Amino acid sequence: MLDIGIIPAITLILLSGVKILFTPIGMIGSGLYSYWTTIIITSTGGVLGVLTFFFLGKQILKFFKSKKEKKAFTKQNRRIVNIKNRFGLVGMAATMGIVSVPLATILVAKYFGKKPAAVPVLVFTAISWSFVVTTISYLFKLLFS
Repeated sequence: MLDIGIIPAITLILLSGVKILFTPIGMIGSGLYSYWTTIIITSTGGVLGVLTFFFLGKQILKFFKSKKEKKAFTKQNRRIVNIKNRFGLVGMAATMGIVSVPLATILVAKYFGKKPAAVPVLVFTAISWSFVVTTISYLFKLLFS
């Protein structure tokens, strides 16, 4: 089913573990990978990225929290808190495809890390982004080729 070598697969998994929006576009656009190969690779990378950055992110946040002195509210901080308050866990997780897997995951770990649903929502979101972006890319390729 997977029509890909081990080195390209690992590379693409790592790429989609960081930026899940562009990897499926590149894979489908190149014409080298099938629809299902792209889904499997990008979903795997997204889930591994979520798991890595969720648990690693908690440790990073603990480290920086002890070093931080004074909190300053910047425009970006206000925007993040606004998204958190307005859309909650699901909304914050949904930003994963737009911003990046590490950033969205670390923010969810920061604001919703104690909720038991945090990791499953992030995993579901990564898989959903993989399906959505791969499907749209595949349809565009069919439409314009």
